[in-house]
Amino acid sequence: MWGHYMKMKKVSLRELVADKIVYAVLLAMTYWLWVRNDWKDYYTTIQYAIDVFAFFYFVSRSIRVKKI
Repeated sequence: MWGHYMKMKKVSLRELVADKIVYAVLLAMTYWLWVRNDWKDYYTTIQYAIDVFAFFYFVSRSIRVKKI
């Protein structure tokens, strides 16, 4: 029953490069927040959004990559 859903294509080079790009963008956004001289209250919300997105994105990607 679940065998059909568990079959996935191999991870392509495009997906691996896209992961590196997403990681670089997340790192740049985090660095931008970190080096700010002025701290606004909504920066904390942005940081939490980045953290939650990064966590779920990379957990799902690691599951995908391990199923090669």
